[in-house]
Amino acid sequence: MAELVLRQGHQLHNVFNRVIKVSLAKLKQWRQNSRTRHQLSQLSVQQLRDIGIESNIAKQEAKKWFWQ
Repeated sequence: MAELVLRQGHQLHNVFNRVIKVSLAKLKQWRQNSRTRHQLSQLSVQQLRDIGIESNIAKQEAKKWFWQ
């Protein structure tokens, strides 16, 4: 019985760790989205042209919420 309880506790611990890892990865991605969109919004029309992005497309991307 004690072995079963320990095994279930270990499985719960593994699930919890997985949820934390996935959540942290998602938060990291959202933070990166926010940063890069802000940086994109700071580029001039000439800089956007240099990297092959149209200014209207850059504006649309920069307006997105961090989770999109």
